[in-house]
Amino acid sequence: MEAQITYNAEGYAVGFTGDAVEIFRAATCATSLKLFLETVIKPCRGVGLKQMLDIAGSYTGKTYKGRKSGAQAVADLAAWIATAKLSVEEVRCTS
Repeated sequence: MEAQITYNAEGYAVGFTGDAVEIFRAATCATSLKLFLETVIKPCRGVGLKQMLDIAGSYTGKTYKGRKSGAQAVADLAAWIATAKLSVEEVRCTS
């Protein structure tokens, strides 16, 4: 399956296929981690800081421990996402 991100006419990503699903997962993790660091709101009751840092580490290859490393994990995920998007086809819908 070809890796592809589909955007609607307004510019919002509406579809992820193939390896692009991993980009969506990493972006969701980064957003959830950032929200947690700012407000201590968890994405769901079964996912805490340790799980989010473990997911971030699975993409970046680094080990993150504790709240102090959270901001670095978000920055590292953003860099990973930007690099991964270079290898994915983008489809823009006009209507």
